[in-house]
Amino acid sequence: MIVPVLQPLDLGTSIECGQVFQWRRHGPWFCGVLSGQILHLRKIDEGIEIEGGPADADVLCDIAKKFLRCDDPLTEIYRSIASDPYIRDATERHWGLRILRQSPWDCLLSFACSV
Repeated sequence: MIVPVLQPLDLGTSIECGQVFQWRRHGPWFCGVLSGQILHLRKIDEGIEIEGGPADADVLCDIAKKFLRCDDPLTEIYRSIASDPYIRDATERHWGLRILRQSPWDCLLSFACSV
């Protein structure tokens, strides 16, 4: 199934930047587990292609969209924080980097492991 993404999204950078540790790259795919579901995600021209299970495609798409925060107005967020030159430079260099929505437990573990 394909989820259209109408805003900036750099899937690779978002997953591999150190926010999450339970995801692995397999060729163009990023594989992980969210909400008890196995997900395989890859960026394509039309958006994000999603495979996995055991849930049906609609459930997997909802989980992936929530994880990737596809409903966040990223362009507006970038615009609102661009007054700081350092932040503006960072957003330009890492266009499409997203803060991923993960469980509080996973977030705590990621933070603890990064220290």
